[in-house]
Amino acid sequence: TRKIQPGRTIRINRTWDDGDQILLQLPMQVQTSRWAQNSAAVERGPLVYALRIEEEWKPVKGTDHYGDYFEVLPRSDWNFGLLSEAVENPSQFFRVVKRKTGERYPWNLKNAPIELVTNGKQLERWELYNHMPGPLPHNRLQTRDQPAREIRLVPYGCSTLRITQFPVVN
Repeated sequence: TRKIQPGRTIRINRTWDDGDQILLQLPMQVQTSRWAQNSAAVERGPLVYALRIEEEWKPVKGTDHYGDYFEVLPRSDWNFGLLSEAVENPSQFFRVVKRKTGERYPWNLKNAPIELVTNGKQLERWELYNHMPGPLPHNRLQTRDQPAREIRLVPYGCSTLRITQFPVVN
């Protein structure tokens, strides 16, 4: 076991035998970044995270040369804001949950290998507009009457429906 300093390159020069393995562990801290309309996104290492939204796949009869297709609709609430204290101090307000995926393909909602768990508040004023999330509500919404609820985020690539830029709420 060797600890390598950040920003360094290491070369392993040896004769390899069948079954030899290298285990690479990269330190990854949960971080937030600011985006359009002062929204916040959540990252951990190289991955961007999206709200876990349960999906309903509905077949649609196509009327053009592309044929039939599926429409994906949300089966769970999607209109959440992140708490301002979680955005400002993610190491204290996000919990990392790792899941064993076995031999299954991990990059879908069912087999997501990792989740970030935090609390958020549902924003009733943030509604669907033209069959998609409407404009982000104003930042720093006062939601004192609204209870915080546990929300789960999955890697962006595991989701079909995605909320990755969250309003920030007090």
